[in-house]
Order: sequence, then C-alpha cells, then structure tokens
Amino acid sequence: DDDGWDVGEYDNGDLTATFSGSNASDNGEDDDDGNGFDLNENGHGTLDATFRVVQANSNGTGSESGDGIELDESDCGDLVATLTSTSAHHNEDDGIEVDENDCGNLDLRLQASQVWANGSDGVAADQEDD
Repeated sequence: DDDGWDVGEYDNGDLTATFSGSNASDNGEDDDDGNGFDLNENGHGTLDATFRVVQANSNGTGSESGDGIELDESDCGDLVATLTSTSAHHNEDDGIEVDENDCGNLDLRLQASQVWANGSDGVAADQEDD
C-alpha cells in the first residue's frame, strides 16, 4: 500500500490521533492502492480520531482501491471519530470508510464537511459485533 498516513496500534491500548490543517491527497497511483489517512486499532482498545480542516482527495487514482479516510477498530473497544471542515472527494473507493468490527460502539460525527464524487460510497460506516 502507498498511504499518506498509515498508523496502527496492534496490542492492548488506545489509539488517539488528531489531524489539523493536514493534507493527505494523491496517494497510491497506477497499481498501488493508497488511502489518504489509514488508522487501525487492532488490539483491545479504543480508536479516537479527530480531523479539523483536513483534505483527503484523489487517493488510489488508477488503482483498485483508495479511500480518503479509512478508520478501523478490530477488537473490543469503541471507534469515535469527529470530522470538522474536512473534504474527501475524487477517491477511487470511499471518501470516508469507518468500520467497528467487534464489541464496542461506533460514534461518527461529520460537521461542515464535503464528501463527493468518490468511486464508491461518500461515507461508508459499518458496525459489526462478532
């Protein structure tokens, strides 16, 4: 993968990230999949992400996939995400993809954000309890 930001937490504990005035656009071209922001909390803990005035545009162009912002919480714990004044457009796959894949809650808040003209969903949010 050719991600702009690729952050993973793979043991017990939380992943907390704040991005302000950041740009992760034009990642993953040709045959390389690429997300703008790719945050994964794969252990027992919570993913808490805040995006303010962020751009995640034109990721994965020419590849099979590429999300503007992808957030995954894969074990017990919550996924909490707040996106304010954030843009995610012209990405090969989803503009914003948020997955809570085990026990825990999904809390997604979008405020004054623009998500349009993506290859798949503008915003894809999924909560599964295994």
